[in-house]
Amino acid sequence: MKKCVILKEMEEPENFQKFTRMKIPIRLSKKTSPYFGVVRCPKYNFQYNYDEIGNQHFSSDEDLVAMTRIFIQKCIDFQKQRIMNTNLSALKLPRELADLKKIQSSHHGAVKQNMMIQWRDFLIGEIQDKLRKNHNFYEGSNDTYEMSPLKRIISRFEYILNTYLREFVDLSIKEWVNFIKLFTSPNLSQDELWKVNSFPFIVIHLSVKKKEKKKKDKKKKKDDKATTDAPVEEEKEESDDEDKNRVIYNPSLEECKTHVLNSMDMVIDASNSVNSLEADLMPFLQKKHHANFSIDQEFPWISEANENLNRMYENNVEGPEELIKKFKEYEYILNIDKKKQINDLFKAVDEETKEVSKVPLADIKV
Repeated sequence: MKKCVILKEMEEPENFQKFTRMKIPIRLSKKTSPYFGVVRCPKYNFQYNYDEIGNQHFSSDEDLVAMTRIFIQKCIDFQKQRIMNTNLSALKLPRELADLKKIQSSHHGAVKQNMMIQWRDFLIGEIQDKLRKNHNFYEGSNDTYEMSPLKRIISRFEYILNTYLREFVDLSIKEWVNFIKLFTSPNLSQDELWKVNSFPFIVIHLSVKKKEKKKKDKKKKKDDKATTDAPVEEEKEESDDEDKNRVIYNPSLEECKTHVLNSMDMVIDASNSVNSLEADLMPFLQKKHHANFSIDQEFPWISEANENLNRMYENNVEGPEELIKKFKEYEYILNIDKKKQINDLFKAVDEETKEVSKVPLADIKV
């Protein structure tokens, strides 16, 4: 302790002679300059600056603080919703593809409406109601508005809304991708592992598509005969696939894939429907509406989700394709002419006259 006191006294130049008379060497600590240069700060009125910052900070306005709490709480409450319906108990899977499309479309419409009314419009009404005492929301001069505190306040709420909207969209995309993953098999060779649902997602029927009958356009033929004397050419034969009965999946695998990928279009539509707050908060300035968080198919979150969904489809479509190939091996049975087969079975040919006649039923040996 004494040593510390002596070293402290040695730092004062007025004590140098004292220690010299006592024949005690003066030990001064070497001062090193910091890596980053030090600039001397001129004297300033700390209290004045502190008060100025306090007055300009949003916490100085009790109404603004209360509005900020309401704004953030409303955004947090809305995070519980999702753009796509992934509630297994509500979906009651498996379902027909047409039913799933209706359910997702209805859910998307309801969430989109809630985003516009219960989230955005509610916040606009609350902001105007809480802050109208100290701020003029009916300012007609854009220059005056740009220099006013209200501009900073609205920009602040825009950033808060953008932050929570981003999180809401991100959670909706990730939850939909994880939801679809539960109906796919993991690739163990790539160290993938997750629990697969014990029930399927979509009901797919193995059905027969009957060949389409050609329909002649009589009206078109009459018009052609009236204009030209040339005979009407016959229609070209349809392709082999359309001219015979086929074994198919109903709905097709491609239709199922399209339904899964179209979910990203719903996410884009919901996100782009939420416009910025400024245009509605300042009606007399006639600001243009623009999306608070605008995204498209090229947005990284959307493109990454589409890649994951496509990869899951490609890795799991091999089994269904092999199954339908086995049924297609016997597809020719569907295209056998039954009348011709019966006629060939019961017809008799006279060797002298070469006439074809039916064989009496009594002559047929079983």
